[in-house]
Order: sequence, then C-alpha cells, then structure tokens
Amino acid sequence: MKKIIFILTILFSLNGFSQFGIKVNYASYTLKASFEGISADETADGFGVGLDYAFELGKTKLIAGLNADFLSDDGDSETVITSSAVMRYPLGDTFGLRGGLALVNWSDAEDPIKASLLHLPIGLDVEVSEKISIVANYSIALGDRLDGEGKLTDNNINVGLHYNF
Repeated sequence: MKKIIFILTILFSLNGFSQFGIKVNYASYTLKASFEGISADETADGFGVGLDYAFELGKTKLIAGLNADFLSDDGDSETVITSSAVMRYPLGDTFGLRGGLALVNWSDAEDPIKASLLHLPIGLDVEVSEKISIVANYSIALGDRLDGEGKLTDNNINVGLHYNF
C-alpha cells in the first residue's frame, strides 16, 4: 500500500496541472431482468452529486471521481454510489470525449442480487467556460448482477453540470 501511495504522489507531483471539481446531475437507470426467455425492464430516475480529482497526462485528462445518485421509483428510494476512473480526450477547444471504468454499488441489494457491478461509462462534455462544463454519460453494465439463473443489468444515463475549482 505504501508503494501505491508513493507512486501516486510522484505521478501527481510531476504533473503541473491538477484540479478538484463538483458535479450535479440528472440520472436515469434502466434495470433489465430476464429469466428463461421472459424479460422485463424498469426505470428509476433521480439526481446525483459528485466530487472528482483531475490531472493531465499528455493531451488527455485523467479523472478519478466519486458520485452518489439518489433515485426514486413508485415511492421507493435508492442510493447508488459510483467510483470511477475516466480519461477525457479533447476533440477541439470546447468538446471532449470521455471513457473509462466505474464500479456501481447499489445501497440495499439483497441476495441473490450483487450490490456492485463494473460499468463502462462513455460520454461527451462541453466546456461552457473555464470552470463550468456540461457532461453527458451513458454507462454500460459489464456483467450480471444476479447470482444464479437469469440476468439482471443496470445501464444508466446522466446529464449534468460540472464546476472546477
């Protein structure tokens, strides 16, 4: 663990640019279940807040973040915590392409449903000013949340505002 912290400290200190940011977003999760040829889906919507730390590595910007989405569906509420590592590649002066990995964790999952699932977030962002940008992501589930027979996935879309300090 000490070696990892040392390597991260060296990486951050060699880099001249780093910044913290906050994000607020609208989130929509689509839960898809299938079992023996029968399938069903349900949508849960809500809002989210998040923090991130970004630093540049060449042309790309590496972003490590933690986000909490607060969802509601038919009176039931759910919290989804997501930790992510994303690369942002500039497509021009104001547009950027994003992609990476995220670990999505549902707060009150019960057996046989897994609480966590690895996702592939892809998206775009538009810089409105030096400090404010609009971010849109689609996150694809890379697996199955159900232990046993059947399949359960939880793809999501979020759109929001990001502010850099």
